[in-house]
Amino acid sequence: MQLRDMEAFLAVCRSGSLVAAVGHYPLTVSALSKAIRRVEREVGVDLFDRRGSRLSLNHSGRKFAVRAEMIVALFREAKSLACEEQKRASRLAHESS
Repeated sequence: MQLRDMEAFLAVCRSGSLVAAVGHYPLTVSALSKAIRRVEREVGVDLFDRRGSRLSLNHSGRKFAVRAEMIVALFREAKSLACEEQKRASRLAHESS
């Protein structure tokens, strides 16, 4: 699963709709919809109930969203730590030369 798709899923969860999520996440409604479908296909269950063009996060979606938030937060933290370590190592190398 792509992290970007998980972030798109979470943007829709937080916003309450695909249209509202467009204002918070740099994808079109169509691209967000495709990202959600990819996440659901990967997970193997529907995470939203669909009624016409309306999406409503279902019980499975709510459970998944909690863990998805944790995964995205952990990834961002790991990325930040790796960048900080690279900067520190670079600074030390520069100081010793």
